[in-house]
Amino acid sequence: MSKLKHSLFISLFLLTVFILAVIVWYSLVLFKGYPAYIMTNNALMGRNVYLTGLYSVENDLNVFLASDLIEEQGHLSTYGNKLTSLLYAKVFKIIGLPSENILFYCLFLFML
Repeated sequence: MSKLKHSLFISLFLLTVFILAVIVWYSLVLFKGYPAYIMTNNALMGRNVYLTGLYSVENDLNVFLASDLIEEQGHLSTYGNKLTSLLYAKVFKIIGLPSENILFYCLFLFML
């Protein structure tokens, strides 16, 4: 009987921790309206590095630029995860830049 109570207590504790973690993780979406982590920043930066060779995505007013405006108006980005963006650029160099559905490519690479 003691083993049953112990395993039930551990199961309830883990379930409670899981539910609290989900609430904390999604509270940003509820209160701010958007998630804290946007998966496409690395793909966008990788595309810009692949097309222009510059590690840039914004202008001086922090407006996201199209790839053809990066050379004229872009400034060096301060995004912290440079390795992932550079790896995306290398993958785009190997397989080519998809014209449509870049999200599916990014999800596939993210799963790796």
